[in-house]
Amino acid sequence: MDITKVRYSLILLFGFVFFIPSGSFVVATAKACAAFALFYFLPGVFLSKKLLDKCNLLSGSVLAVLVGVCFHIVYVYFLGFCGISFNMYVLLAPGIVCAVLADYYKVQLPKNDPRELYLVLAGVIFFLLTYNLAPGEDANGHLMVITMILEENSVPVTYTLYPELSLSYHMGFHVIVSEIEYTTGVGTLLSVTGSLFGVFVIFSSYLCVKSFYTEKAGLISGILVGFGVLPPLYYLSYGAYASIVLFVIQPLVIFLLYSKDFSGVPLLSLVLAAGVMSHSSFLLFWIPLLTFFEKYKMLIPSFVLSLVLSIPHLVRIQSSYSLQEVVQLYHLWYVPEVFRVQMVAERIGLLVFVCGILGFIFLKRREFIFFLVWVLSLLFLALTSVVDVEFPFWFVLFANRLVDFMVIPLAFVASIFVSEIGKKKYYLLVLLLVLPLVPHFYSIPRSSDGLLFPTDSPEFAADQEGIVWLLQNTDESVIILNDWWTGTGSSWITSLGMRRLIFPFLYVHDHFLDILDIPEKSRDILWVGLTPDSEESHELLTNWGVDYIFL
Repeated sequence: MDITKVRYSLILLFGFVFFIPSGSFVVATAKACAAFALFYFLPGVFLSKKLLDKCNLLSGSVLAVLVGVCFHIVYVYFLGFCGISFNMYVLLAPGIVCAVLADYYKVQLPKNDPRELYLVLAGVIFFLLTYNLAPGEDANGHLMVITMILEENSVPVTYTLYPELSLSYHMGFHVIVSEIEYTTGVGTLLSVTGSLFGVFVIFSSYLCVKSFYTEKAGLISGILVGFGVLPPLYYLSYGAYASIVLFVIQPLVIFLLYSKDFSGVPLLSLVLAAGVMSHSSFLLFWIPLLTFFEKYKMLIPSFVLSLVLSIPHLVRIQSSYSLQEVVQLYHLWYVPEVFRVQMVAERIGLLVFVCGILGFIFLKRREFIFFLVWVLSLLFLALTSVVDVEFPFWFVLFANRLVDFMVIPLAFVASIFVSEIGKKKYYLLVLLLVLPLVPHFYSIPRSSDGLLFPTDSPEFAADQEGIVWLLQNTDESVIILNDWWTGTGSSWITSLGMRRLIFPFLYVHDHFLDILDIPEKSRDILWVGLTPDSEESHELLTNWGVDYIFL
């Protein structure tokens, strides 16, 4: 039955848990749930009030949370842009206002649909399988950004340890993790929050495909994206959480465009801006969106307004690269990841790819053009790595990532193929597509408790003991010479120990390789390694201001 008597202002009563002293798992969990309800659900349910009738109870509630997440990303960015630090009252303010407005406008949640319980079950299984994955190397940079946000209670402009470097990284995911950690008082929630966004990918995929095809195809798409393709699991394991947020927001945008009688330019602009603030590759998604010719009256104003809303992030971007940086990017990532045909099978899965291609025959003209442009635009950019075509920023478009991004449109079209071919036995085809990924879920490294950060590596656990010693015995102003900026436990000193390194792991597009003279120092360090007690080595270490060596 329809749920009509919802008093959203009563949900605000859950805010009392924020004033309970932290210290137990139960209290921390209660605070996290209250944060999602008050920070995200309440603003989202009001902002998406015209869309709730396109959903059912469970999917509508998740939709509200996703819209609220997008709102908070833009909200906190603008607070930082205006020089305002957030606190509990600042974070609660939008939820309080939206709860009152939702009650005033008598916003109703939609009816329940038992079939959506399958998605809930899938989400619970996915979360239980991924929440304790051992975070990979990318988590190093994410952890440092979150630490800086929590130090300043704002989106930072520069690196705390490297004030000479401007921070331009897309921090949408970090804003949400920081809010939850700030609320609960629990650190290192990277993996748990990343896994939760993986669950959101399942629901946003369902909403997307359901909006332009059928509910059955939507259910299948949610299952396939969660359990039938490798990139979401790979990104969670590697620590590339921003890409998971990208996978959440792209289907959400499509859902908004396909919702009939919806002309909410402000809401679409908000979601588009959150996408830009969450992943720089979201701009590539604008290419297929421009094929919605009949939606231009809504799209064009939305694009323009989204750019305005994205100003706090766009003003940070540093688009000029030195020749030295281009060479470094080319040799470190571009050349090793040149497009290979095997990437399709390795990263997407051969069965999903074939079903995705065959699924195009069931698409109407509108969807056929959109998904074809989406896939081909990514494939074309990936293929440019083979023929060495140079165009603006060609050296930052890595073929492996572009192939990974093809997984969302192909999985959606594959779900349509399975729903049409499988008929009443579609679950057998779904099982066939899911089975190849079972070994990956089983074999992927799980984390255990580390002194400072969860890890599955005995070597990294030993490195953490050294970092603890630095925390206990050194001043925050010390400078440490470490092995290298990537692939070493010592590179985590910046994020776990908050001490300045000679070779830090930072966002490469913040030009730290150039500004910190990493290539030149990497050559000089060879001399130090060969003759550590020589006068030349001592002079180098003195010039760099090195206080300790961590190898």
